[in-house]
Order: sequence, then structure tokens, then C-alpha cells
Amino acid sequence: MNTFQHNKFKTWWANVNTTFALQVFNILRFISTFFAGVVLVKVGWTEGSIESYEYLLITFGMLTFFWISGTQNGLLSLLPKTEKETQAVFLKKSLSVVFAFGVLVSILMLFVGPLVSTSLKSEWLFWLCIYSLLNIPSLFLHIKYLLEKNAQKILLFGALNFLAQFVFIAIPAWKGEGLTGVLIAMTILAGLRFLYVVYDAGLDFKFDPKYRLWLKRWGLLSLPLSLHILIGVSPEYVDAFLVEYFIEEEGTYAIYKYGARELPLVISLITAIATAVLPVIAEDEPKGLSLLKAKTKRLSHLLFPAAIILMFFSPFLFEFFYNSRFKDSAIVFNVYLLILLTRMFLPQVLITARQNNYMLLWCGIAEFAVNVGVSMMLVSSYGLFGIAIGTVAGNFIQKLLMSIYVKRKYRLAISAYVPLKTIAIYSIGLVVSFWLSMSFIGF
Repeated sequence: MNTFQHNKFKTWWANVNTTFALQVFNILRFISTFFAGVVLVKVGWTEGSIESYEYLLITFGMLTFFWISGTQNGLLSLLPKTEKETQAVFLKKSLSVVFAFGVLVSILMLFVGPLVSTSLKSEWLFWLCIYSLLNIPSLFLHIKYLLEKNAQKILLFGALNFLAQFVFIAIPAWKGEGLTGVLIAMTILAGLRFLYVVYDAGLDFKFDPKYRLWLKRWGLLSLPLSLHILIGVSPEYVDAFLVEYFIEEEGTYAIYKYGARELPLVISLITAIATAVLPVIAEDEPKGLSLLKAKTKRLSHLLFPAAIILMFFSPFLFEFFYNSRFKDSAIVFNVYLLILLTRMFLPQVLITARQNNYMLLWCGIAEFAVNVGVSMMLVSSYGLFGIAIGTVAGNFIQKLLMSIYVKRKYRLAISAYVPLKTIAIYSIGLVVSFWLSMSFIGF
């Protein structure tokens, strides 16, 4: 690298923004998870073994994802409005609370695991418990760096963290150590992450009345957010039970799970925008809304064309990355691509910034009811395809209700935060491509 290129890189690196950093962070997380699944198939794991691995991930996600995401969003909406000199102290206190709660949740996994699937061995659940206990605090590090507006640390931590995650899964699987070996390796990595959290952020369990009052406010803000997310992700876990109950063939859930993914990187990129814009809207709403609209418009030019192309190539890609047994996953995947129609609508960011979080909860309940109801009506006739349709329907209802609420409560039209014309044109193209794929590729 010559001097000019070096100086240019230094300038770019110094000016990296947090939105870009979070997008890369989430992209790396997706890539690590995706290729870890590819490795498990390529090294010869059976659908049954992969299914057990996925059920362990479900157990972890079911007991952690909702409250971790809710408390993260609570911090992002509350800390920017807290006195600058006490923000770092409050963050350390909150991490301590997260760790303590994570200990209780991790122990609970030992008892919940057998209810998720009878195929889960007690040995696997033990290692899952230790992994969870050590890993949960590290899930807040990128939030810490975001609040510090340190985009460089977000990128560095994400690159090292998710590369290590892939390696600690791929190597024991490649060496033939089975699921137990993979879980032990993941636990070792979680231990290293925990040590880094203690070094970088620290833990402090001494709470005077001032901090207790702040933590109480944080908890009251986070509770409805957590419940909203729990209800929102619950259909994913319900889907697992529907597959196991209605479709009894071993390994079917693995086929469904690998297909039940939205367009690669959609969640990663959109979540990054929502997370980065949330504190901006909390401080300066007009500026934040303008930023939200501009970023979603730019992102739509990337995601919609990619989704339209994937509608036609998904069967071949699933067979290439996995094997011919996973070709049926493409049926589910193409339905999930339709969720992009509403993903670019982000009224929840505005609702969260204004701290009207219980409205999110009611919208989540409506999404859950529609999702589960439609899935149960269609699963007997359409199998995995019917379950996927339920997910799309539930997501549509949720975003519709949120948008109506923002319009009536805040007097803000959808066009104030959504590039309507751009998304409308792309949406027509996506629906047409879905119909063509169903008609001519044999779905």
C-alpha cells in the first residue's frame, strides 16, 4: 500500500459512521451463522444432528433474545437523555444487571430444553447453560460502542468476534467431534468474550438510590419492548412445534429452518439502521426522520433487486450450498422474501424514541395472533409452505397497525419516514417475480 492509499484509508477509517459500522457488524454475524450451517452439512452431519443443534439455538434464543433486545433498545432510548458525566457509570451498572439476570436464565435452560425437544440430551443442555451464562454480557458490547459513538471499535469487535465464532464451530465439526465438541468449543469462546467484557466495560454491583431509580426507569421502558419482541419472535418457536407436530419426518425442521430466512442481510442491514437512528430521533426528531428515510431509500436500491433475482435462483443455491436434500428449503425461502415488502417500513423506531412502548406490545400481539392463526389453518394443506405464509401475513398486519398509530397519534404520514414511491415500484416487481417463480420453476 503506497503512501496515498495509506492516507486515504486513514481518512476513511477516521470518518466511519456508526450506521455503516453496525451494518457491517450485522452482516458479519449473518455470514458467520450462515457458513457455520453450511459447514455442518458439508462435513456430513445428518438432518437429525443439525435439527438437534437448531433446537439448542431455539432454546437459547427463546429465553434470551427478547429481553436482551428489549433492554438494548431501552438503553438506546434512555442513555442519550442522561447526563453525560454519568452515562458510563449507568452503562456499567446495567451490564451488571444483565449478567445477574443472565445467570438465572441460563439455569432455566436446563429445564426448558427438554420441553423444546425430547431429543436434547442433558449433556448438551449443561454446556448450553454454561455458554449462555458467559456469553450474554458480550451481546451488549456493540451497544456500548454505539453509545460512545465509536464506529471503529464496533467494526474491530465484530470482525474478530464473528470470525472466532465461525472457527470455534467449524473446526470441531470438521474434526468429527460431534455436537458435544462444538458446544464445548463455543463455551470456551464465550469464556474469552466474558473476560474481555470485564476488561473493557467492567461490572459493578453496588447500587446507591440514584442508580436504583435510574435502573427502575430503564426496566419500565424495557419491559414493553421486551414483551413486544417476545411476541414478535414467538411464531418462530411456534413454527418449530408445528413442524414437529404436523410433519413427523425426522430432519424436516432443519429443512424448514434453513429455508425460513429472509433475504440474506435484510435483518442485519435494517436493524443497523434502526439501531443507529434511534438515539438520533430521541435527541432531534426531524433530523432523525430525514436520516431514516434517506437510509432506507438507499438500502431499498440494494435489497429489492437482490430479492427479485433470488426468487429464480434459490433452488439452485440451496442445492449448491447444502445438498439436494435441502432443495425444498427454497420453497420456504421464496415466501420469506416477500417480508421485504414491509421491512422497509420502520414506524417502530419512532414509537420507541417517543417511549410509547406499550403500543408496540399490542401490535406484536396482533402479529402473533395472525401469524399463528394463518399457519395453523394452512399447515395441514400446504405443509412448510403454509407455515411460511403465516409469518408473512403476521408481519404485514403488525407494520400496518404501527403505521396507522403513528399517523393518528403523531400526525406523521408514512411518507415522512418512508420513501413510498421507490418502495411501491420495487414491491410490484417483487410480487411479479414471486408469481413467476411459483408458475415456471415448479413450486
